[in-house]
Amino acid sequence: MLSPIIMQGHFAYICDDIEECKPATKTFVPSCEACTVRINGVTDALAWQETIDAWIPGLQNEWFCDYQPDPEQCSEAIAFLIPLALPILVDQPRDWVDNFCTEWGAC
Repeated sequence: MLSPIIMQGHFAYICDDIEECKPATKTFVPSCEACTVRINGVTDALAWQETIDAWIPGLQNEWFCDYQPDPEQCSEAIAFLIPLALPILVDQPRDWVDNFCTEWGAC
């Protein structure tokens, strides 16, 4: 339940610094290396303390827990789980990055 929220939110701005890459004007595909470096870098950022600190209050409130049957219990679980889960997620194999960049047309 949390993965779609975190992944969509975290990766939503991956190309914001590249004008040609924005969804409405996508006229550019980065090189294979640029794609994999960017995806890996943004994925690594999930384990940064400031990223974790930003996700916790959002998930505890309007992004997730406010819609759960027991928001208080949910909030406690988020505070415990997210600091453990995001670094574990980042440490997983990255085969999917090459597959993503290839499917996107960068490789």
